Amino acid sequence: MKQSKLLRRIITLTGALVVAATACRAGVKPQVKAQNTYDSGVTHMESNISEMNLKGYVGTNVKNNIKFWQRTAYKNNKNIVGQIARANSIGDYKSFSDVLGNDFAGVDSYYDIDIVPYGESKALGFTLKKMPSSFGDRDITFCRDDHAVIDWSGAKELWVNVDASEVPSPFSLRLTFEENYVGRETFALINGATVYIYDGGVRTAVKVETGGFVPLPAGFKGVVALPLNYSTFYCYFNSGGNGSMDLSVLAQIIMCIKGTAPQIGKTIYIDDFSIVGNVNGVTPPYQAMDEAYTYKTVWDFEWLAPRDGYTASDLWWYGEFVGKLLTGMAFCYKIEPDQELKAAAEEIITDLEAAQGEDGYLGVFTGGARFSISTANWDLWNHYHCVVGLLEWYKLTGSEKALGIATKTLDLIYDTFKNRSYLVAGGFETNRSIAHAYALAYQVTHDKRYILEAERIITQDCQDGNGWYKCALFGRHYYTSSSARWETLHMIMTLGILYEETGKREYYDVMSAVWEDILMTDVHNDGGFTTNECALGDPYLEGIIETCCTVAWMAFTNEYYKYNKTVAVADELERSYYNAMLGALLDDDKYCTYNTPMNGEQGTAGSYDGRRVPSQQDISFQYNPGSPDFNCCQANLARGLGQVVEWACVTDGEALYLNYYGNSSIKTTVGDSPVRIKETTTYPVSGSVKLEISELAAAKEFTLKLRIPTWAKGSRVTVDGKTTVVTAGEYYPITRVWNNGDTVTLDLNMDVHYWTNRSSTSIDLSIASVYYGPVLLTMDSTYGGTKTTLFTADGFENATITSGTSYGCMLFAEVDTDDGSTVKLVDFASAGKYNGKSQPSTYYTWLKVFGAPTCIEDDAHARWNNTDKHYVLSENDITIARRGWYAGETVEFVPAAISGKKLGSVDCGNVTVTESNGKFSFVMGDEDVTVRLTYVDDEGTPDEPTEVSASAPSSEVSSEKSAVDKADGGSGCGGVGTGIAGAAIVAGAAAITLKRRKNRT
Repeated sequence: MKQSKLLRRIITLTGALVVAATACRAGVKPQVKAQNTYDSGVTHMESNISEMNLKGYVGTNVKNNIKFWQRTAYKNNKNIVGQIARANSIGDYKSFSDVLGNDFAGVDSYYDIDIVPYGESKALGFTLKKMPSSFGDRDITFCRDDHAVIDWSGAKELWVNVDASEVPSPFSLRLTFEENYVGRETFALINGATVYIYDGGVRTAVKVETGGFVPLPAGFKGVVALPLNYSTFYCYFNSGGNGSMDLSVLAQIIMCIKGTAPQIGKTIYIDDFSIVGNVNGVTPPYQAMDEAYTYKTVWDFEWLAPRDGYTASDLWWYGEFVGKLLTGMAFCYKIEPDQELKAAAEEIITDLEAAQGEDGYLGVFTGGARFSISTANWDLWNHYHCVVGLLEWYKLTGSEKALGIATKTLDLIYDTFKNRSYLVAGGFETNRSIAHAYALAYQVTHDKRYILEAERIITQDCQDGNGWYKCALFGRHYYTSSSARWETLHMIMTLGILYEETGKREYYDVMSAVWEDILMTDVHNDGGFTTNECALGDPYLEGIIETCCTVAWMAFTNEYYKYNKTVAVADELERSYYNAMLGALLDDDKYCTYNTPMNGEQGTAGSYDGRRVPSQQDISFQYNPGSPDFNCCQANLARGLGQVVEWACVTDGEALYLNYYGNSSIKTTVGDSPVRIKETTTYPVSGSVKLEISELAAAKEFTLKLRIPTWAKGSRVTVDGKTTVVTAGEYYPITRVWNNGDTVTLDLNMDVHYWTNRSSTSIDLSIASVYYGPVLLTMDSTYGGTKTTLFTADGFENATITSGTSYGCMLFAEVDTDDGSTVKLVDFASAGKYNGKSQPSTYYTWLKVFGAPTCIEDDAHARWNNTDKHYVLSENDITIARRGWYAGETVEFVPAAISGKKLGSVDCGNVTVTESNGKFSFVMGDEDVTVRLTYVDDEGTPDEPTEVSASAPSSEVSSEKSAVDKADGGSGCGGVGTGIAGAAIVAGAAAITLKRRKNRT
């Protein structure tokens, strides 16, 4: 795969951050800052939108989500803050919840398992509530208790102190342990193995029963002694391990107590876990198998507080939920200033203030687990999201309370890490995202500690040889880096602010290199990012496309757009939003998917459903009874839907850049002047958009820049009755003195375009994704068509597009198929829904299309803007790359070189042709143009020309051998290419008819 020039660029690391002392935290709501504080000369785009009044399909979805989800999300899921309050209330103690693993077997439904009083100390109590159909294992990740001993080197036996005095009937115990020395290895008891029990101090041998259970008598009180050898245990799970019982890094104990009905309501107490052997301990309480052995307690429960019914900290990322939600609520409040939404957000902030620790801690962990100092978790990642949400709310409302919570938290983190690395235990690619929170806080407070710390994280802790930074710097792909997950994008978002505040170009170049590479290698046809949560370097791979991944890609893209300022990047924001993001929202407008795949088909996603089902189903392991609706994706939903407000209409301080097209009324500012832009349109059903200016306090001169999408070649803008054909892939500027009531009409050309899958092997039949404007057309089982349906390019060119409003959809495309039947396709966002049924529909976006373009090479941009077509007119003779041009568009072509021949003449009829360095060009008029190429042999004898007609329209040059050699063509992602066409002559001469394309209205 070829690399872009930027990826091949080796940038020299130069310069240091130069900052000047500035005032401390601002005490008032900050003003929008298009200029950087330190006069680096770098500016960024800023959204000053205070209302969008979205209507139509998008407006309905966003407003319903505010109504059905965001207003009540916290009210019905209070533990997302309650868990923080609990962590700050138990001090140095951990809750037992913190060490409980996932309850895959549903043990909590029939056992109460908790820390309970036991004499003058504590024990782990198992109280049977009811008899289950079968008894399962409960994971207990004891290594999360900082007081536990995880190095069992030299141990010969594991002793478990059991008190079942209350139990009137026999029971049995199964114990498994997991070590993490090399990979993950889990060791289970062997059926028939010999173990020992101490009952009344007497050591008695017993046999392990079927299923790995140790039988124990009624009322047993003593020790279960398990020899730590291969005669007693076998390795039944191995993930990257060495298969050896190393006993040096223990992580988890997995227990099952199988009882009988008389045990219901009775408690079995586990007093502690100990090891016996060459362990540098004390004399054992009972005679060990060898008198030389000593005894050491490896885990008691004195530093554990009882669980509170929740198991939140099973998830390393549980603490992110409230921050993600608050960020999305802030964005959506800018779209729709809903007072109930504001009240809900203010309640969160009030409760966060009460929950926050006196030192500023805002996480869900306790003891050494805080900030991942001694235990692997994502605590800094969780704080990052909380700080971002608080800062976004402050920027929106001026809430000093929100700012105070955020800076108090950051100050604690700063004081904790100012003399140490952020490469703390576990979660490296997540925890370093705190750099972005520092950078954002700096732009609000101007506290230079924050920007210095943000840069330190990037320059000190992100410089590993195979990390994302060095990979981008030295031209290697993002997906080959050691941190090629979606979470890393939040860390990379720091680079834009560092570039702005320092002027150091390297930061922008690295950010740009990462973005460009991800776009070409890991963004799917719907604009979704990653496969199975990772960057794998292949956008065609079928797999999980997680909602969180797409939200992160959109957030990163928006941050990049602020500094890149091109239509190309804005096009990607639109594609992701209209397809992947809106497609993640389920029918009820409340819940979202975890997986929004390219093709939605049950049984194609491993252990996941493979269709658009609720995230609560696909990732049910994240369920928490204190926040039953929440998981990582559900928490991110509001941000994904609201992110549009950050790019819909932005300003650089002088001009307005209008990127969002859709029925709306956008209230914003240009300079210091309020203005409203009303859009009257059915876009994307049609490309006609009427803009009207209002709410200006007085006439004002400014520039309004209209995004002309890369795919919208031949579009027109009408101002004051004058219509102009505009260039696709660029902003069209309108500079004038604006008055209330001024109108502009934009007619975007909505011809279909393609992304042809590289798996297509036939020049006639391609596997392709087909787009109408920004919308990915989708074949859904609800509306007809099957996996074997064959389409044609002509069918798509003549498709009938209608609104899908009455069906709750965005749009329909009625397309004639190869067999003459008609299939109704639907927009991707509306595909895969339940439509009132018990199961979601099946859908496909990779379609079989006769006459679709061939695949653009992987190093070409904007694959989804391809309208190339290729035809072999006679075998081994002439290949034509055909496309259509609009009147006024420049056509360029380069005749092919033929061995033993030279070009004699180029005839384009009445059209004036110019030539420069072997490249010919003319301006397309109102009629088709036929180009006649005549070749002569070395003696000057002309060949007879061959008439060839090419009429199908397209916009790009093939990646395969074209009819005319390529020169300066192609699209570029957002770049404007003229396109090259002609005939590759194997022998003789040729004539090519270049068709004038009519504008569609």
